[in-house]
Amino acid sequence: MSEKRPWTGFIVGFLGLAAAAGSGYYAWMLRGTNQTLAESSSQSVIAKRTCDDGLQLERLRSADLDRRVASCTDDRAKAQTEKAVIERLKSDLEANLSTSRAELEELLKQRAQTEARLRAFRELTEKFRKMIDTGQIKVLIRDGRMILKLPEGILFASGSADLSDKGKATLQEVAANLKGFPQRNFMVGGHTDDVQPAKGAQYRSNWELSTARAVTVTEFLISAGMRPQQLVAAGYSEYDPVSKTRKQENRRIEIALLPSIDELPQFPEEPATGPAANDKGEAPAVAPAQGENGRGP
Repeated sequence: MSEKRPWTGFIVGFLGLAAAAGSGYYAWMLRGTNQTLAESSSQSVIAKRTCDDGLQLERLRSADLDRRVASCTDDRAKAQTEKAVIERLKSDLEANLSTSRAELEELLKQRAQTEARLRAFRELTEKFRKMIDTGQIKVLIRDGRMILKLPEGILFASGSADLSDKGKATLQEVAANLKGFPQRNFMVGGHTDDVQPAKGAQYRSNWELSTARAVTVTEFLISAGMRPQQLVAAGYSEYDPVSKTRKQENRRIEIALLPSIDELPQFPEEPATGPAANDKGEAPAVAPAQGENGRGP
């Protein structure tokens, strides 16, 4: 019994030593594991922080890209707006330039027409210089028309539409000068004063007298060599006076130079409609109404 105790103590001691060694080894291993876990955790934290920093950087880059895209979009919209404004301004300038050119062309055309009328007036005046100087005729511009004015007393007796000898000589000279303008047309206008006629007069009204005198002068000019296509006769009665106080000034024959087609203003052509239009789309001419009876001198 006493012999077994030393072995028992040895065994117990050995087991205790083994247990201590095992505990130490386990503690060492646990410490190593904990250290490894701590290092791994630290690395995970670092990795997470790095990942978070990278993610934040990417977010910042994405936000910057978004701002750049928005800025580019705004710049593009502004550029498109500016382009539209420029195109509109260009269109307006082209329209204004076209209008200015048209207006300039029209002004140049009007100037040329004015110069042509002045030239014709000077030529007409020079043609009739001798008759103007002797008081047989006057050359003037009235209501935009060039007019040869012949006093009625030179051509006709009072109340008559028959030419006097002096009147025939005067018109012979007038015809000779007007034949120098073969491309121009003329209107012969008869005018009277407003004096009432006596009963039984040859002409019942100033309409009849003024028209008869205009026709007489027109026919004489034709017989003197002028082309009929150049002439038209019109009677104005007493309704186109040139003086309110001197009636003799209103008793006259006027030969008006008619404008040529290229001297007339341009108007847009619109077809006439309604019952007043004839087959050519023109309104029919209306004959002048009968005025009060008048008596020539």
